[in-house]
Amino acid sequence: MNDPDEFQALLESSAEAVLVCRPETTAIVWANRAAADTYGFAAADILAFNFLELSALDPAFSAARLSPHISEASSKDHHTFEWRIRTRWGDEFAIEASATCVTWQRAPAVMIQFRDITDRKVAESKLKRHELRFREFMQDLAEGVCIISPAGRIEYLSASGCRLLGYSPLTIIGRHIQDFLDSRTRRRIAARFAAPTAEIRELRYRIRRADGSWRWHDATYRYVEMKDDLSGFLLHFRDITNTVAAEKSAREKEKMLEYLARHGAMGEMAAAIAHELSQPLAAAQNYIEGGVRRLEHNAADRDEVISGLRHAAAQVERATEIIRSIRGYVVKLELERETVDINDIMNEVRYFIELRARQMSVRVTWYLSDLPLMISCERVLIGQVILNLAFNAIDAMTHLPAVRRLLRLATSVEGGHAIVRVEDRGPGLPIGRETKIFDGFFSSKKSGNGIGLSLCQNIVSKHGGTIWAELGKQVGALLFVKLPLAPAERRESASSQHVEPS
Repeated sequence: MNDPDEFQALLESSAEAVLVCRPETTAIVWANRAAADTYGFAAADILAFNFLELSALDPAFSAARLSPHISEASSKDHHTFEWRIRTRWGDEFAIEASATCVTWQRAPAVMIQFRDITDRKVAESKLKRHELRFREFMQDLAEGVCIISPAGRIEYLSASGCRLLGYSPLTIIGRHIQDFLDSRTRRRIAARFAAPTAEIRELRYRIRRADGSWRWHDATYRYVEMKDDLSGFLLHFRDITNTVAAEKSAREKEKMLEYLARHGAMGEMAAAIAHELSQPLAAAQNYIEGGVRRLEHNAADRDEVISGLRHAAAQVERATEIIRSIRGYVVKLELERETVDINDIMNEVRYFIELRARQMSVRVTWYLSDLPLMISCERVLIGQVILNLAFNAIDAMTHLPAVRRLLRLATSVEGGHAIVRVEDRGPGLPIGRETKIFDGFFSSKKSGNGIGLSLCQNIVSKHGGTIWAELGKQVGALLFVKLPLAPAERRESASSQHVEPS
């Protein structure tokens, strides 16, 4: 546009504020209406000031700070910078200024176009404050945040993530995640990341910290795409090394409990079994010794010798049956769950209970349910619970008159559960201690260590059941084990217990 008047008219009609200043003094030689209105002056009055006089009073907006911007505009013909101005009423606000070298009234000048950016500066300030807060919050989080590119490079790691791993951003950003994982985890993550998905998924992996130690992480991840920004797998992870160690310890403890539960009663049964075996073995020995003596003194007693040896063989067979019965129970080392009738478990342990009871002159009565009570369980462990409760009941009656020594065992169904009841006529339980007998190391025996009932509770709880004790109505104690029936059996039980209203 060659006509200066047309150019000036165009600037006058602009909605953006425009000033024309002398470069040496920043004296204002012309201002459009928008600029005058912004400052609060009439167009003629504003010419009495220079740009610096209408700047903010803060030292940051001094002549020394303004001069480089004017010089930039002179050398480049165009320069944009941020500044603060002051209105006629003393209000100050931020502007974005664009300075351009021009010729005005045949002399060098600087044209400054500017606009109010107060709202933008407020938004930026808020954004910076939020970013600062976010950084502080992320720093203190127990959870780390990481973005991994589809190629496996670590593109971002939060401050909390750096703290969890012990690396600084400079030493880990850009490196491949596989460099920090064990071989098994590498294969797992490679398989997971081969198919990007926006669905949130879970992952557990083992990773090496900067100090060389291996740590376990639990993470959730999903694939994210952020336009003009980071894209890849977004992981939120937390260190669960202590939890994994506790889980391992719990598994080992559970295995030990199962081992103790599996073999704990064997020591108590040993004496009774030894006595039971001693009778047929002693008889067999007598028959064999008698046969040997007859052969030594009179070979003519052939029929008697043969008869004695046959009796000896019968006694050995009896001992073998006792051992076979014991072994049939003991060698079931596999501890797998199966659906089984609890009455069958009662019958499996019946021999051992009655064997122990005979040695202690205790009568035993059985009241098993006519209906099958199918439960999902590790039958050996549940059998051990029943053995333990029965043995305790028998031991509780050893100092009583023989007429009082009675043990009752029963099974029944109640509300979708199988109930095992063990009742004795012993001295009962300490009043008020019914709920304490399953605590570790509680015992009513002088030589007992109390481990048995604590193990029983652990086993029953593991099977989703409950165990409790009650005082007998007159004497003795009652122990109950309540186990959930298998789902199909639970429905059948509920149906059989339903009573139509009269």
